[in-house]
Amino acid sequence: MTILRERFPEGLKSLKDPVDALYAQGDAHLLQKRAVCIVGTRRPTTYGLIQCRNIVEKLKSRDIVIVSGFALGIDACAHQSALELGISSIAVLGCSLETDYPKAHRKLRQAMLQAGHLFLTEYPRGSGVRPENFPKRNRILAAMSEDVIIVQCSIRSGTMNTAAHAMSLGKNLWVVPGNIDEPMSRGPNWLIFQGANPLYDLDEQL
Repeated sequence: MTILRERFPEGLKSLKDPVDALYAQGDAHLLQKRAVCIVGTRRPTTYGLIQCRNIVEKLKSRDIVIVSGFALGIDACAHQSALELGISSIAVLGCSLETDYPKAHRKLRQAMLQAGHLFLTEYPRGSGVRPENFPKRNRILAAMSEDVIIVQCSIRSGTMNTAAHAMSLGKNLWVVPGNIDEPMSRGPNWLIFQGANPLYDLDEQL
């Protein structure tokens, strides 16, 4: 199904690189809820996975929807945690809806759809999987969310690209601090230096 532009989340309507159409599978009514984006590395540590689930659990009491990119690692953890905790989530894809990508998430996708979650993409049928689509997808993740939470990532990564979009759009950018000798903490720790909000107390801050 295609969603008419007037039904887009407000944040998508003012992007410099506009979204012309959204193709949806699942419950499109979720677009009307306040969205919190959780993204991170495809290679998380145990610490990253634990903190990701803790964040989703703390958000359960809020009337929100979790948004992520359906990638391996932290994205999958955010969607899986939302599914297990009874929270709705939106997966924003970097490929068309009929594309089975990543294949490792086939069962997760089926379970999310059965639970009434939503899959979104700006790419029409037949677009396939192209590396350049995923950085472009990241602007949608940031634009449709009021808050963007970064769990773990390297300095050069798609997650940092999402963080850059969040900062340029004036979103609330939160990052989970990490050990200085952990490679997947370098991105979040650098973002804190750049002015992002360190997420250090889930009870008080979320």
